Amino acid sequence: MLLLLSFLVLTHNSSKQINETLIIFENWGGLWDIPWPQYENSSSSYKQQPQLTANEKLEQIWELELKHLAKKHRLSKNQLQMAYVVKDNFFDAPIMAYIALCESSLVHEKNGELLKRAGGSDSGLFQINRIHERDIKKMGLNLNKFEDYLTFTRYLYDKKGTGPWYMSEEKCWRKHDQRIK
Repeated sequence: MLLLLSFLVLTHNSSKQINETLIIFENWGGLWDIPWPQYENSSSSYKQQPQLTANEKLEQIWELELKHLAKKHRLSKNQLQMAYVVKDNFFDAPIMAYIALCESSLVHEKNGELLKRAGGSDSGLFQINRIHERDIKKMGLNLNKFEDYLTFTRYLYDKKGTGPWYMSEEKCWRKHDQRIK
């Protein structure tokens, strides 16, 4: 087989000629099992699978993870909508959906107020701690406005990764991060 291919490459000038010669050999019956690459103007039916871009891979991950979230955690319509908001704002970081699930059960507000843990100083979807108030004020943001809340959360993630949410990592979201990677 290798000898035949070497002969074809040495004696033919173009990939079209090589492909036409291979078709003759295919019809002869000796080469049916070999998937030949697709060349221009070729009658061969073999086509190579296209490589996915990084965004296409992320889209697939998000699709799988949102289905997993909805099914396994029995999300309400509002929680699922919040998961899609997380996707829109953290497309490059699917783990943030699980962090939001662990921190707030994908709930941002309760009774018109930012969700707060009992006795804690964390609030909202990602349970942003008051320790960040100085940075929030410097940026001119108001965490009571949802867009500002998301803007600051994105800033925090870009600056420190998942570090600010280390308290819920071991008990909750680490297993999901390992699966996503």
